Amino acid sequence: MDSEKLWRVTVLLPLVAIIVAVVSYWLRRDDATTQPLATTEAARDVPAASASVAAAGSSASPACPRTLLDQESILTRNGITLFMGHAVGEAGVSLAQRCQPVQLDSVFALTAGGVQRLTAGPGAANTVVPWGCAKEIPAIGLRAAHPIEQDDMPVASGAQVPAVLQWTPAVQSDVTIQCAAPRSNYQSEEQRFYTIAGVANRWLVEAWRPAVDPLEVPQDAGTTPIPRVFVVSSVTAEDECLAQDRAETIDSSRPARNPGQYRRIYGVLKAKDSKEEKSWMIFESSNDDARAVVAVPLDPGKGQLQARKPDVWFYSGC
Repeated sequence: MDSEKLWRVTVLLPLVAIIVAVVSYWLRRDDATTQPLATTEAARDVPAASASVAAAGSSASPACPRTLLDQESILTRNGITLFMGHAVGEAGVSLAQRCQPVQLDSVFALTAGGVQRLTAGPGAANTVVPWGCAKEIPAIGLRAAHPIEQDDMPVASGAQVPAVLQWTPAVQSDVTIQCAAPRSNYQSEEQRFYTIAGVANRWLVEAWRPAVDPLEVPQDAGTTPIPRVFVVSSVTAEDECLAQDRAETIDSSRPARNPGQYRRIYGVLKAKDSKEEKSWMIFESSNDDARAVVAVPLDPGKGQLQARKPDVWFYSGC
């Protein structure tokens, strides 16, 4: 009887262990096949510094309320997202952690010198960008192949960026053009003149303010708001100024976030696939409290903006 019990223990216990192991394996396998991609493949592809970003299937972090031109079907169907980045000097570029691509292997900086692919390397470095409300905010650091001048710039992400997007930087020159003042007794405060390859005419971004008495000390906008008029004009070969958009700031009762406060032109972005083709002129808009990037639809051949249909993204400030 003892030998029979011993035989049962010797044979049955290993058999039970094998059955339990097989059942556990299949239960674990079923769980693994139902995991979202964000916790499997996507998690392995994203560096540790960006672990807090969104699941795969969305090209922007859920912490980011929106991005530039995020309602444009030609971009969304091609998986392309437009952000803002900050060049920190040399070849370093920082992207705010609250608004960054999920996949860091297809990121391109749209710079004044052209398009540069950005890479994360073995691990994206933690850094900051000067975009908070009087403070810096957390960011991840990427690298470009060539140095980029310290500045903010548009950034595009997505595997289809090289096939769909074409970026033409605006080239600033020292030429001065005399345009008519938008109001009597106003003087030019700041003027930036540009040429853009493939776009009709030349372009001018100008800020105007009331003429200053040379005997008076100018007031800063931080204490006494100064009325200003911002004008975007195309300039013909005959130096005729054709105003295409303008915005005014009169006093502190007006909204601080006025997208028409154009400060400069970044360049022209063209998107083209098998279904459609679109172009936008990309501007910087800023004031004392916030910075924005503005995309205005453009007919490059006619040199005509659809100024009443801008897409604005306030990415920095209070």
